Amino acid sequence: MKAGPSGKIVGVGGTIRALARIDIEARAYPLKQINGYELELARVEQLIRRLREIPVKDRVGKVPGLVPERADIILAGAMVVAGALRRAEADRIVVCSSGVRDGLFYQEFLKPADPPVIRNLRRFSVMNMGRIYGYDEAHADHVARLALSLFDALAARHGYGGPEREILWAGAQLADIGKLVEYHDFRRHSAYLIVNAGLSGYSHRETALIALLCLYDGKDKSVPDRFAGLFASGDVERLDRLTALLRLAEYLDRSRTQSLTGLRMRVVGGRARLRLNGRAADARVEHWEIRQNSDLFEKAFGCKLEVE
Repeated sequence: MKAGPSGKIVGVGGTIRALARIDIEARAYPLKQINGYELELARVEQLIRRLREIPVKDRVGKVPGLVPERADIILAGAMVVAGALRRAEADRIVVCSSGVRDGLFYQEFLKPADPPVIRNLRRFSVMNMGRIYGYDEAHADHVARLALSLFDALAARHGYGGPEREILWAGAQLADIGKLVEYHDFRRHSAYLIVNAGLSGYSHRETALIALLCLYDGKDKSVPDRFAGLFASGDVERLDRLTALLRLAEYLDRSRTQSLTGLRMRVVGGRARLRLNGRAADARVEHWEIRQNSDLFEKAFGCKLEVE
């Protein structure tokens, strides 16, 4: 059986997970998540050559990530996985952390329903994480609406589409969850929680971008560099621009009163003119914040921000 148009197949089971852990350790991979990890055929073949030269009794000590109960069967398992990939004409396998027992549970207890138990897995995983860590739902929703309004208004300027819009929405929802750990360094904790807990339905690249949206301020270039191995072409600029939109939206609800009900933005020449709707008398903090913190936006989009 050949792989589909994507050239990828999905693998479940202990052997697949064990191979993924070994490969993650060998690559110093920036995420420790097994689910969604892409195990490449070339790397499996490289591991097979290495395992052949190591006696079973020495494998655990010489192969980081390998657990003792898998030491005797890992070589055979790797050969089966490599053979299956070659037969399917696929260059990688996407690792699923769930097993057959999980599938049976979903089949028996989450049978197709109307309405479905989970309508949208990606949205559900973001909202679920926010609620677990006690986020301010009203503030998060408001910031997300403002950020998406800015995104849509600047569509001709950035040229992004649905995937970037969804990443921006997720970042807006989860930006503050780190406050449960520590208020004064909440951005770092928000990113840590996202990176280590993972987001079901999102790729590792998308998860990293969402985490960095919560952490990044456009200044410390070493922050995105740590995840460079996950990035696609243009992701550093993409991160700069989405971060600028998210920060601007956060400033627009700095008082957490949702006093600004909406906005309009239009770019004329080298100027981005932002018109705010709402109770102006109650939004003095927001107006001050925008004027003090427009540099990130102006640098990312190459235009002067003017607030009307």
